[in-house]
Amino acid sequence: MKISKRLHKVTKMAAPGTFAVDVGCDHGYTAITLVEEGICTGAVASDVREGPLRAADANIRRAGLSGRIRTFLADGIPQSPESYLPEDVPALLIVTGMGGQLILRILREAGSGLARFSEILLGPQSDIPLVRRELPALGFSIADEQMVEEEGKYYVLIKARRRDPRSEKTVSGRFSEPDGAFEGFPDEPSEALCLAFGRPLLLRKDPVLAGFLRRRCGILQKIEDELLAGGQAETGRMAEVREEKLLTEKARLYVES
Repeated sequence: MKISKRLHKVTKMAAPGTFAVDVGCDHGYTAITLVEEGICTGAVASDVREGPLRAADANIRRAGLSGRIRTFLADGIPQSPESYLPEDVPALLIVTGMGGQLILRILREAGSGLARFSEILLGPQSDIPLVRRELPALGFSIADEQMVEEEGKYYVLIKARRRDPRSEKTVSGRFSEPDGAFEGFPDEPSEALCLAFGRPLLLRKDPVLAGFLRRRCGILQKIEDELLAGGQAETGRMAEVREEKLLTEKARLYVES
């Protein structure tokens, strides 16, 4: 079974030995790959649409994994996690291929059930800075990020772990990531850059991020030139473009330094 580069990266980011819950599973390829390759002990695949879920059921049967992967028709995380999550196995939540606002709604609506998951893998396709900012309030800290380029599009994948507040420092009255604050260290990217582009990606000077930043700088320069040619130098749109361009150029310089 061939899966996309994005889904392949999701499976490589999953912690071995976990039990996966893939929300918005589409055709079930992620859950199947995780169990087939022995990364996860078992899985749940859920979707809000009946059509994709039927396809997932068929694919799971074809893979011979009906006894290890259950499917649920659900809007968000299936209810009563105690009914399908093994007590003695860490649980991994996967929510990818959706807008950031929808992902955050799914996480919030899980309520206390979200604490049952030791790790979450998120693939927001919009509002990515918002997702990064809101994770601490949901009880999670970003552990890693990966960026994937596929068919000319860029995808960000965020891996977060359940926070232990006792091991974290505070910055300006809020919790930082467990391995240190955003600012205050030599060569540390600013909080604004981290929220916009991802601290793990910036710190390791990720080559895929570098390619994205170069492309985005070019796009923003073109938009700025078009606005200037159209006599819109003092518009709100120009101010937005210039602000994003400045932040993107700072990130590019950091990654390429």
